[in-house]
Amino acid sequence: MVLDGVCENIPTQALLGALSQGVVDVESLRETSRFATAPFPVIMKNVRNAAEFCYRHGEHIVKSYANVINAAKEAGLSPADLVERYGLRKYLHEDTIAMGVTRFSLGAEAHAASQRHIAMSDVVSQYFTGLRGNRGLVELGRVLIGSVAQNVGPLTARRSAELVGLPVKGVLDERRANIIFRNGKSGVLKIRQVEERPIPKLISDDIRLCELLHSRLGTLETGRLFDAPGALGMRAASKSVFYRCCDTFADYFEVACDARKRRWYVRQHQNRKFLVLAFYYGTTQGNVHTLRWMLAHSDVEHLWHYLTKITPGDMLREVQAYFLVDALQNHPFDLSEIDMHEVVFAELSDSMERRFGTRNFEIIESNMLENFISLSIKKGLEILPHFFEVGGVKLARIAVTIRNGSRL
Repeated sequence: MVLDGVCENIPTQALLGALSQGVVDVESLRETSRFATAPFPVIMKNVRNAAEFCYRHGEHIVKSYANVINAAKEAGLSPADLVERYGLRKYLHEDTIAMGVTRFSLGAEAHAASQRHIAMSDVVSQYFTGLRGNRGLVELGRVLIGSVAQNVGPLTARRSAELVGLPVKGVLDERRANIIFRNGKSGVLKIRQVEERPIPKLISDDIRLCELLHSRLGTLETGRLFDAPGALGMRAASKSVFYRCCDTFADYFEVACDARKRRWYVRQHQNRKFLVLAFYYGTTQGNVHTLRWMLAHSDVEHLWHYLTKITPGDMLREVQAYFLVDALQNHPFDLSEIDMHEVVFAELSDSMERRFGTRNFEIIESNMLENFISLSIKKGLEILPHFFEVGGVKLARIAVTIRNGSRL
């Protein structure tokens, strides 16, 4: 038979039997390479925790870490040898002592303990107890850089490679109101394009902490924004260093887990969706003007055009799919806050029933439903803001429609 030898380990009759069931919708089974959209409340809480940590603890952590590194350099010792010889407390800011720091590097101690054949479960338990108990200075330094990342990342929506490459000096304009990027994708003649993005004061204050750290270490001219404290000194910014700080942040704050009890270690690709998510949820919940003010736009329609300009099309589609699935399954707001005609809802339900055999949105696994909605958007489903004026103020409502002539 023509199939013999093609799939040697699959019985021919079984394969023919499967094929006889009809044509498979390949697109519905295609694996996507995207990251799952992190829940909007998770990113919101990350931003809040990061801001509070920077404001409450950033300055004294920077001063304490710089004191240790500079003293070790002056003494010609490694930081670990300096602390072993002279102790740690004398180099710590009083607020760092009050926070609970008693060790220079929990990671170094955990590594040493593992070499002594202490049970790994005990090593891990001691490390995380120490991390969340504020005992390790290096670890708190990484939490600080992770906090900067969890503010700068969501609120600028840039690629991780662009964030990692940011210098400390000159990263802000003279008014400290815009952050300056050398575009990660080459422009005409392979010249890197310079682009400024508006930022809230929070980002400027976070960057001030990085400036203070590098100024005290004497590396302000050459340092990168996401260089991170390490046990041997500052570690040069890289993607792995950047995400190690983000992961330490997630472990420190015990960021929420998904339905399978896996912690949300949010990546920048997920953070890049935050501003558009904030627009959608802000529009339905009536506080989108806070976002408009924060990003210095005159009205919500201008804000929307700005967000669509900086957000790739596939990412925008993922945000729209996540938003609609959340509305249909979790009801974070009254569905009356979005406009969806009953004919549109019926056609979407019909399409879902053909795909999943049910019209009940709540029983479908959310990632599968997001993929289905994303495919429906490609076919003509639209989840977009519609703008109108009331008393001279421009407002918006999210409307779910189907393009004329389209069939889901």
